[in-house]
Amino acid sequence: MKISRPREMPTPEFVSVFKKAGVDIVHLAEFHNRLGRDRRNPDKALPLLKLLHDECIRLSDKDFLLLPGEEPNVHLGGHWISFFPRPVMWVLNRGKDKPFVEMHPKYGRVYHVGSPADVLKLMEREGGLMWAAHPRIKSSTGFPDLYREEPFFKSDRYLGGAWKAMPADLSKPRLGERVLDLLDDTANWGAKKYIVGEVDIFQVDRTTEFYAHANINYLRLDHIPRFEDGWAPVLKALQDGAFFISTGEVLMPRFTIGGKQSGQTLKL
Repeated sequence: MKISRPREMPTPEFVSVFKKAGVDIVHLAEFHNRLGRDRRNPDKALPLLKLLHDECIRLSDKDFLLLPGEEPNVHLGGHWISFFPRPVMWVLNRGKDKPFVEMHPKYGRVYHVGSPADVLKLMEREGGLMWAAHPRIKSSTGFPDLYREEPFFKSDRYLGGAWKAMPADLSKPRLGERVLDLLDDTANWGAKKYIVGEVDIFQVDRTTEFYAHANINYLRLDHIPRFEDGWAPVLKALQDGAFFISTGEVLMPRFTIGGKQSGQTLKL
């Protein structure tokens, strides 16, 4: 499949919406609907993924970082999110007699994943992270509970789950109670996992009620990485728990509880 881009492409409106809202870094979760099928076909998957990478670098600048990411939803169970510290070329299945990794004449190193073990190996090799999207509801009902004994879940490559305000009808005294319960449960399972905020919207423009749906992750970073240099510090902040989630603007660059920052252990 040939994918071509016009020489001069306009800047999508969502970029200005994010910037005006004060969002510095956006991690996407693409291809989980109709285009997800194409990500299983190497002939269609690689041009599609390359286009995603190209658009992210085109729309990033020194003050705004747009990062490629997917909701692959294969092999593990339920829906999940992938996040790498640099552009990675991979196909969501592994055909018969297909190697786990090969050198493509056009796209360079390409991974083919066909099992949970392949997914974990990919994350380990490329320093990636994965976590459950909208855990315990929708197509993630029963997850991550059902695979909590699997090697990929116990790995440090598996971050945890994503939080958003569901149920959203104010029927509960706390927003997103189901994921807060999951955080308690993973601790009781003996697994050190974290919860990151997610925003489940499919189109963003100036008419979108973006602020009301946006859960922002405040990461403890010295600076915004440049796309060209990779964004490993972003993943490290998540893996270290050096962040917190808010449903609104919080002017609090640093905070401690009992002398400990987020991600550190406080003994009671």
